[in-house]
Amino acid sequence: MELNEKFEIKSEAIGELYNKMQRKEIIYDPYYQRKFVWEPKHQVEFIKTILLGLPCPEIFLADGSIDLDTHVRYTHVIDGQQRLRTIERFLKNKFKVEDKFYKDLDNETKTRISTYAIGVVKLKYNPDQQSDEIAEIFRRLNIGTYELTETEKTISKFSDNEFVLLARLISNDITFGQKNNINETDPKKQDNSEEISEEQKEIINNMRENPFITDEFKDWACAQDFFNFADFFLSREIYSSNEIRRNNNSKDAIDMIGILVNNAFHGRVLSDEEIDRLTSDVSKNKNLILAKFHKAMDIFSKLQIPEVNGYKKRKYLYIRSNAFSLFTALLLNYKLLFNISIEKLNANLATFCENLPEEFINAARNSNMDKKQREIRNRHLDSIIKESL
Repeated sequence: MELNEKFEIKSEAIGELYNKMQRKEIIYDPYYQRKFVWEPKHQVEFIKTILLGLPCPEIFLADGSIDLDTHVRYTHVIDGQQRLRTIERFLKNKFKVEDKFYKDLDNETKTRISTYAIGVVKLKYNPDQQSDEIAEIFRRLNIGTYELTETEKTISKFSDNEFVLLARLISNDITFGQKNNINETDPKKQDNSEEISEEQKEIINNMRENPFITDEFKDWACAQDFFNFADFFLSREIYSSNEIRRNNNSKDAIDMIGILVNNAFHGRVLSDEEIDRLTSDVSKNKNLILAKFHKAMDIFSKLQIPEVNGYKKRKYLYIRSNAFSLFTALLLNYKLLFNISIEKLNANLATFCENLPEEFINAARNSNMDKKQREIRNRHLDSIIKESL
């Protein structure tokens, strides 16, 4: 393809772009994109740039294939997601700029915003067929800026994959707006959901309207209860805010499901090929997988995690690698959990923490997400569970 055939440059008014957003014709999350990460102050500064009539960086778009059911050609955002989301949020009165919501502005100012022209680079690639080329463009546009982690790449690449979607629902990274999104009776969970509610609200509509996710899966997801998993996957005792922001909790959920379906441990990262291979099994068995997570969560929530000398800031079994192994051991022993004695399990965990095996300590400290280290930790925790019947 010759240089002048690869893209065209034009401008579009904010009003035109906003209408496309409202018609759900813009897809924010193809696999090369990252989640919405701008902080509030950055959103405010961007809107100020528009209000001042100053130029802003171009956005990069590419038209996908025509949906033969809806007859809509969806537009993929290659670069510029944060700017478009910020515009959409401001026009929907989600935040103030200089103490004013959009609705509080005078008509002249609203007109300036609606007619503000943003430079658009329209790539002459089809994102559904030439994803590798577009991913390379995205990488080059973002050299030296926020680097995607391997997990973020996986999550974005498999944005409509039911294996990855299930993991993200379990980790409370996404929601389809099911009833469990906000718990009205538990103040602790109210606070937790409120903390992430803005990001979740940004995602809900995308999930519901994403044309690449089947209606069957959307209906199934909306009928399930995922919120109780927040006590593990959004726990600040297990994950730092940065780990949650970088999707480490979703990575752990992906790994747990992979281990559960394979009934075997894998190394640090579940490969794209493995995710592809396991997706069919995950889709067919998602009800059983979810039941196992619910039972494991039920037992985990009843544990009295003991203190360990030398770990004042965080209980030893709440260190991410150890919490991962404990939860995974519960998942792998699903059938035994119906006959387990919580009293015995808590007593055995207390005894274990009083005399931590050197092998376990080393497996939790060095290369703790490697296959061998996971197997070592699981062997010890598996024995504790089986001794608690």
